[in-house]
Amino acid sequence: MTQESTKLEEARSISNEARRAALETEASLKSLSSHILTNETVAVFLSDLESLSGTTGAEVMISDVSVSEKSAVLDPKATAAQKKLEVKPTLLVSLNAVGTYAEIYKLAQLIELLPYEVSITNEQMTVKRETLSEGEVVYNPNPEWTLALSLVIHSYE
Repeated sequence: MTQESTKLEEARSISNEARRAALETEASLKSLSSHILTNETVAVFLSDLESLSGTTGAEVMISDVSVSEKSAVLDPKATAAQKKLEVKPTLLVSLNAVGTYAEIYKLAQLIELLPYEVSITNEQMTVKRETLSEGEVVYNPNPEWTLALSLVIHSYE
């Protein structure tokens, strides 16, 4: 092999490595962007939240959706010298659900596993008790539970 052909092979090898790295970077960016909500993906996200009804058995209803334009977020990955508040928009979602305790509990678990940066700012679970006119509580082995959640989705742009 001549020196020119060796250099040509090295250039091809470097070019192939750069092409492979570019494809890997593109795949990583696509994967990363799937964990960030945008105006274009909010409707699908909300539909997916409501579709958890089919997975859990609880009836899920979105009661409110809004965008907070001024939410200060402390970057947890910043070093001590870099700690500062970053102001960015967040998506605020309120939802209600009705079902058995097991259904509501499963729903809460699935919401905690959402692939987004989510904070639950308000969570309230209540059980419906049936009472007789004399105030006596009727035993129901499978009472109806309700869940009210307020979510803040920080991974929103």
